[in-house]
Amino acid sequence: MDGTIKGSVLASRRRLVLERFGQEALDRILAALPPADREVLEGIVLPSAFYPMAVQVRLDAAIVALGGESGAEAFRELGRQSAADNLTRYQSAISRGKSPMGLLHQTAAIYRLYYGTGRREFVETGPTSGVITTYDASGVTLADCLTVVGWHERALEIVGARHVSITHPICRAKGGSVCRYEVSWTDAP
Repeated sequence: MDGTIKGSVLASRRRLVLERFGQEALDRILAALPPADREVLEGIVLPSAFYPMAVQVRLDAAIVALGGESGAEAFRELGRQSAADNLTRYQSAISRGKSPMGLLHQTAAIYRLYYGTGRREFVETGPTSGVITTYDASGVTLADCLTVVGWHERALEIVGARHVSITHPICRAKGGSVCRYEVSWTDAP
């Protein structure tokens, strides 16, 4: 599997397991992974470095297998937490002074902060709606798609959107040619 992912994504997933399921669960997940994956995940994961996407894909599968439905839904919350952490700390320039539409017009640049393969674009469909489409991504999983939904939900709330709704009608993990996310919201009064 080609492609790379930022270390911040792997570190977030490790933290998710620790917070949601505990150290014993993390130890079980790591023990089930190939030795090369364990070496990466048990070591120092540098947030700004790129790592093989395949490590993330196998880690996601192990997390979902451990937690079942709650493991899958945890990825949406992980995406929300990632947006809150990153947009209020390390990447605050992305959201500072932006409207929801202004934030979404940065979709391509934001994608490149997290992924080393593929691209993502945003197209307005109305004053408070649009479509985000991911092309040519490597290692697409349902878990990662849930983090994308959660990240955008929280990011839009941070810049003032209310009643954010995101659907994911087309998904590469389910055989689609792209991942498509339909986004709508109401503006803050």
